[in-house]
Amino acid sequence: MRSISYEGVFMKDDKVLFRSMMFAGLTGVLTGHREGFSISLNERKPSWRTNPWDLVLNIADIFLGFPQVSHVIRDTLTECHDYSCAFNRLATTQQIAPSYYAVSGTGENEGAIITRDRYGVAHIDMLSDNQWFVS
Repeated sequence: MRSISYEGVFMKDDKVLFRSMMFAGLTGVLTGHREGFSISLNERKPSWRTNPWDLVLNIADIFLGFPQVSHVIRDTLTECHDYSCAFNRLATTQQIAPSYYAVSGTGENEGAIITRDRYGVAHIDMLSDNQWFVS
């Protein structure tokens, strides 16, 4: 993987928007950071072995215009300027497959694991004064 990985620096108007570790040939972003927040993706595999329709749903959602998970991250890093925007966008944007997002900010208690289904949130674990880590 070392020979196809690189640090992508995404810019607009000669200013750095965000940085991401990328793999040659992929147009989406799996992990990235910009001033104010960072995002990392962990996969939630559809259980196609127990339910083959999950794979069919992924493919159908592509044709219905839902974004790939890596494109949701790329767009969030491009368009959001703070943790709150990133958190809300990751929690509400419909996507083609289930996933886990780890999103963190620079402020107090700005951190969460967002467990996503295709069309909404399945569960959210957030940092708080009583919970200084999430797992």
